[in-house]
Amino acid sequence: MSRPVNRSYAKTHNNVVSKANMGDTNLAAKLNGFMENMIAKKNALEGQMTKLSIVITESLSRGELRRNKQ
Repeated sequence: MSRPVNRSYAKTHNNVVSKANMGDTNLAAKLNGFMENMIAKKNALEGQMTKLSIVITESLSRGELRRNKQ
């Protein structure tokens, strides 16, 4: 299934990987920033959901929420 790695292939592969790694630092920084932003947004949404859940639970316990009858 896989072909044997000869020295020529390994040398070429290492050169390609080395060149790719130079640009990967910028890409990694962008991805890291994106992930941090997504985590912050997820945490904010979780906080909002928790607050909404509390408000709905309290309203239900006081009988303030009614079903719309059409």
